Amino acid sequence: MRLFFALLTKKGRAPQNVNKVPFKAVLPMKLRNHVSGKSDRQKPVPCLQELTFLFAKLREHEFNDQACAKETEALRAANREYLTTRRETKKTRSEGKLVPGKDLHYKQLNNYLKLFPNPE
Repeated sequence: MRLFFALLTKKGRAPQNVNKVPFKAVLPMKLRNHVSGKSDRQKPVPCLQELTFLFAKLREHEFNDQACAKETEALRAANREYLTTRRETKKTRSEGKLVPGKDLHYKQLNNYLKLFPNPE
């Protein structure tokens, strides 16, 4: 019963009327011709799954290396693959090549924005 009366009494804050609150533009409404690279500082965690498998196997065999040769080789292979892909991406980023896709580096995005500058 209390819930019914609480819904009828309309306590709480009502949403603001859009017409009463005018929009004030503090900055001009246009994009800049460049982006900063601050958000690209996330570092990936390579080979995490292989590393956890290796530690689990080592714990299981009381840290005997010979019993975990398969997991050690899988970790090394994953690390080699990560390093090669990292070298390739670093090479394409340093050359400034525009690669189609949604995950562009900030330098590639700046090169793309130079092709279509905003008028001043």
